Amino acid sequence: FQNKLLVFDPFRRWMFHKSDLIFCNSNQTASFLPKKVLSKTSISLAIGIEKNEAKVRKEKVGENFRLLYAGNLLHWKGLHLGLKAVDHISSQISAKYTIIGQGNIQDFVTKRISDKNIEHISKIPQYRLMELYKTYDVFLFPSFRDSGGMVVLEALAQGLPVICLDLGGPGQIVNETCGRVITTKNKNEDEVVESISKVIIKLQNDPVLLNQLSNGAIQRAAEFNWDKTVAK
Repeated sequence: FQNKLLVFDPFRRWMFHKSDLIFCNSNQTASFLPKKVLSKTSISLAIGIEKNEAKVRKEKVGENFRLLYAGNLLHWKGLHLGLKAVDHISSQISAKYTIIGQGNIQDFVTKRISDKNIEHISKIPQYRLMELYKTYDVFLFPSFRDSGGMVVLEALAQGLPVICLDLGGPGQIVNETCGRVITTKNKNEDEVVESISKVIIKLQNDPVLLNQLSNGAIQRAAEFNWDKTVAK
């Protein structure tokens, strides 16, 4: 709501008019700008990653298809969508969703979701998170308001394919070479959950594709190293 009010602010309208170039973090941010300034608007993420952070992902441990989430437990992070997707596929594949972040997991868990399908870790050191990225199959991060998504870049840099929504920074970072982007336009919550579920099952059943995406993740992360980001 506050973003929509921006176009009515006389100072900001004057600023938009006087600016030679306008940078936005995502297409969603740009959608709130007056249409007549879009021709001088450019989409540019405000995050980057070091060159030497891209490494080969380790083989997964155990039979479960292992899904990972990292971030605070907030509604707009879309965690409830990931949990519902895991619940939805529980009768078809053996999957476990590890959630790393501070907050009350019970605010997001429905009674139907079995404890064996989820694991909550409140807080771990950053170096430990970097190691964990390399031991999972997919980074499931269905946030719908992240302007950047640093954890998405971190996961890609460790060779971990990402499933995200076509919203905010994650939707700008992830493409078909390194993961899957779930379209949200004209979909309700159940339809988005269904789309996430289908992608998880597809990747679990296609280890060749998963390996290709893992290699593509490292290459994609390299496109966001700080040298290239600053030069751009």
